[in-house]
Amino acid sequence: MRKSVIARAIYGVSMLTLAAGAAAETPTETQEIRPIPAVPGESYLITLDPAKGYVIGRDGQKYAAQTFAFDLMEKENLSCSYVTEIPASYRQYREDATYAKGPRPGWRMTAGYPGQTDNVVNSCSFYQTVKNAGRYEVTFVAAVPNQSGKLRVYFSNPNDVGVGNALVAYLTNARPVDPATVSGPVSRGRPIFAADLPPGGREWVDTKPQALRKFYSALLRDGEYNAVANFAKLGRAAMAAGEYQTAEWAFDNALDRIEAIYANDEAAKAARSKFSAESIKDFKGDPYERAMAYYYRGLLYLRTGDYGNARATFVSAEYQDTISEAEEFQSDFALMNFLAGWSARCMGSDALATDSFAAAAKIDSALGEPPAEATVLNIAETGMGPVKLMRGQGGQMVGLVPSVDFTPEGAVPKLGGTTLARAADINYQATTRGGRKFDAIMNGKVAFKDTMGTVSDVALTATSLLSDQLGVAGSVLGLFGGLASGAASDATKTQVDVRYWDTLPDAVFVAATKPPAKPAAPASGKRKGKGKSAAAAAPPAPAAAPKTTFAGGAPAGATMVSEANQRCSLNWAADRSPLDAKAGIPGTPQNAPEMRARKEEASARDAAFRRALMAGEI
Repeated sequence: MRKSVIARAIYGVSMLTLAAGAAAETPTETQEIRPIPAVPGESYLITLDPAKGYVIGRDGQKYAAQTFAFDLMEKENLSCSYVTEIPASYRQYREDATYAKGPRPGWRMTAGYPGQTDNVVNSCSFYQTVKNAGRYEVTFVAAVPNQSGKLRVYFSNPNDVGVGNALVAYLTNARPVDPATVSGPVSRGRPIFAADLPPGGREWVDTKPQALRKFYSALLRDGEYNAVANFAKLGRAAMAAGEYQTAEWAFDNALDRIEAIYANDEAAKAARSKFSAESIKDFKGDPYERAMAYYYRGLLYLRTGDYGNARATFVSAEYQDTISEAEEFQSDFALMNFLAGWSARCMGSDALATDSFAAAAKIDSALGEPPAEATVLNIAETGMGPVKLMRGQGGQMVGLVPSVDFTPEGAVPKLGGTTLARAADINYQATTRGGRKFDAIMNGKVAFKDTMGTVSDVALTATSLLSDQLGVAGSVLGLFGGLASGAASDATKTQVDVRYWDTLPDAVFVAATKPPAKPAAPASGKRKGKGKSAAAAAPPAPAAAPKTTFAGGAPAGATMVSEANQRCSLNWAADRSPLDAKAGIPGTPQNAPEMRARKEEASARDAAFRRALMAGEI
């Protein structure tokens, strides 16, 4: 049981002492700490070590310390839970350029409490929503000078329903992090929740290829609710497994569902208006996710030499990048223009090709028209795509941050002696609209950085993507969500949809090259002995295409090449295999199965989907 505030004050540095330090007219201590940018829903394992970061106290001694930094919107909150091996306190600060007092001029201390050791889970929170948008920090400080020890800390996410009963697991799974290696906030994902398989489902799944069964299982479990994302995950996994017909089928089904809402026609626009008003929505994906679903279907068309459909699919991918649920933007996905141009050239339409290559080069000069003799398209994918987070009061807004497996600038794949050019940054596509960086999404509208304060105010009264249906418990811990007093009632009815396709890459690289030279046929000659003509020489073996290598010379985790005898060739590789991913869709609320079961229309859609899938009608 957690000790009282009084007991904790006796155990460590008292709140009065901390407050006195903050109110001093002149600095009484100094800090030498490199902050770690942190994100909600992630747990971190650090070592409090005076050699890595420290505070010099009023006694002149070094106290090991580490800081985590956050950008908070107005009326957001900060909650965390931590366990330490050594006695340690935490302190919270708000950046304030006008503040000149205390140990950190320019930073105003807002709270601080000592903690406990011996595997006692301590909590840290502002306990009230912050009044001003800006930069905030939490610093953990050892209570004994020159002492080192490990600290595990979990920063809560409003979507972690019931996380209070699973804190030990979250803390145990903390990832080691060194402030010297972290330059931006990164996350590795969300827990995955799903319904049980329906009767007969296990037998149906067992008829599928072994490597893909877990993805079929998730598809069947989740029904229409997560069908687009599950089809997409299955499709990319099937590409890696060489199950190309399955991949085509999976992406076709994903695109059919996307086009029902996001096609470029009046029927889809009318459906989109209705979809925006629904209280429970089947996953359709953000613009970057929908564009990437078209991208993979286009690659599968290139594999078989169907260049007309490939071009049309890449054009659709480019369109999807321009349209959100409530707004339309200028396209900035140059890779899709380039691939449309490549497809047009391969189908013999030079005029269409020139136009598309020009559109790509206008966005990214590195993606101009390749030489005419280049007939091999090499594509390499690296890293893992972005993670969706809840932002705003009560989790009313969606934000995105890079995965922990993002691709550093210097990690460039090579094809033999050719260095591939970076052609797309999926994190950039996810976090921009028309080339402008945004902070968050609310009801399909983006909150750009220059209007963050205004949009944050609007968020307080806005309805959300999933609104009243998630049944968020009042006890939910929340970085960006644990609210106080009157705001708590708003938090229980306004949480957004943070489901996402978690097997997307972080970066895509391309290079158009000449086909490899064929080895010369051996010269004909005479047989020894009777002087008869030599038998016809054996045909030369086809030239082996160079293999793509990744950072450190690592081989590809997944590959795909085009069918033989095509006008243009495709050589696709990824640095990791999507077959290794967990099945299911992260960001799915823990209570989603129960929530869907209570809604007659949603439950009927899911049941009909499962029946049709098992009957082979989908």
